[in-house]
Amino acid sequence: MTNTTHFLTVALIHDTECLLAILRTINDVDDPERQSFLVDAAENIGSNLLSKLQCNEAIEDAASSDDSEAGEAI
Repeated sequence: MTNTTHFLTVALIHDTECLLAILRTINDVDDPERQSFLVDAAENIGSNLLSKLQCNEAIEDAASSDDSEAGEAI
């Protein structure tokens, strides 16, 4: 479970850094078409980030459920 959580954490950090980089540059771009492309990219990355956060939450919930069941069995 730790490997999966570590992988998701690295992926979350990467996506967040990409999203922040895009958001920092949107206002510096003068071409409306390029701005639109950057907004679309930020939207896609944001959606993927949300999906990974939900997946991470499900993994953590499952792990805490397993831990509580193991505690009850002792």
